[in-house]
Amino acid sequence: MGDSHRPTDQQKHFENRRQPGDSLFATIVFVLTVFLLSQLGTQTKWIEGTKLLAQPRFWPALSLILMLLFAAGYLYFSLRDVVRKNADSLDDKLWQPGEVLNWLRTLEYAVYFLIYVSAVPKLGYLISTLVFILLLTFRAGYRERRFAGWSLVVGLLVVILFKSLLQVKLPAGEIYDLLPEAIGGIMIRYF
Repeated sequence: MGDSHRPTDQQKHFENRRQPGDSLFATIVFVLTVFLLSQLGTQTKWIEGTKLLAQPRFWPALSLILMLLFAAGYLYFSLRDVVRKNADSLDDKLWQPGEVLNWLRTLEYAVYFLIYVSAVPKLGYLISTLVFILLLTFRAGYRERRFAGWSLVVGLLVVILFKSLLQVKLPAGEIYDLLPEAIGGIMIRYF
């Protein structure tokens, strides 16, 4: 009879467990969403005579409104749980520097992406992509030659898919100007 009140594995899986810093994260998401919603009027347009679903402002607005609703609910329940469980020691649950530092460490990859985006107009899509994917493979800890080889194959396939097959328009690399005209034209068009 005593075992009937023990939670099952499935019930444990869906338990609501708050982590230290959860309320801070919920606050950041909420504030960021409010900011993005406030910028909607300057970043998108409403075109007279265009159907609602084809309006440039409609889908971003709908997405941000839904994001605001979910962020508000997340913030409310996060703060409510903290207050209920630890009214006397809120500092331990609202802020934990170690966890926030882990969040900030992920910005390293955003910096890598910004470097990549700025390299494409200079080095071209092919060279930038191959160098970038090779460096990220190395950064992720894969240092064997086979991983380097596979990362270069994946990078080449990505370039062929986007530039040649899907014909995505990307800036031509300044380095292509140094090539003979025939080869430079091929590189600009397909790579």
